[in-house]
Amino acid sequence: MPLEDEPSETYIAHVKQTPTGGWEIHDLEDHLFGVAELAKDFAASFGSGDWAYLAGLWHDLGKYSSEFQNYIKTVSGYDISAHLESGRVDHSTAGAIHSMSAFPGGKVLAYLIAGHHAGLTDWENSEMGRAQLKYRLQQQDLLDRCKNRVPDRLLNQPPPTSKPPAGAAPAL
Repeated sequence: MPLEDEPSETYIAHVKQTPTGGWEIHDLEDHLFGVAELAKDFAASFGSGDWAYLAGLWHDLGKYSSEFQNYIKTVSGYDISAHLESGRVDHSTAGAIHSMSAFPGGKVLAYLIAGHHAGLTDWENSEMGRAQLKYRLQQQDLLDRCKNRVPDRLLNQPPPTSKPPAGAAPAL
């Protein structure tokens, strides 16, 4: 049972129709914690499990926005009454913005989170226009649209404590 100050709505990470016509829904919070644990396990081999855990936890925060929820319900056919404003919804920038304000060094996570589909981007490159990370991170509204729907236990995480191994490149 949800806590009183927690959202009670089910937020969708992924949805697909089954061969029998039913719907298989992957709950967003379950997805985020699951990806966080997998990422932590993969990165443990090079001593960065705590960083990877946060990247996994925050990579899809933008999916909490009503825009994304309407998008996934519409394009999947799950809810034909959902209203779709545009053909694409940015779901990764919100987590990248959150990481920048969560703790010093959050910029490292911002690169990982923002690039989890399209790949790592340049911080600043005039040829990239709106795709440059510096520009994307100025879109605070992408986080604001979903932040009140994100459970506090996802947002309020301790900062990573691991350090790069000796000989690694300096932090950004």
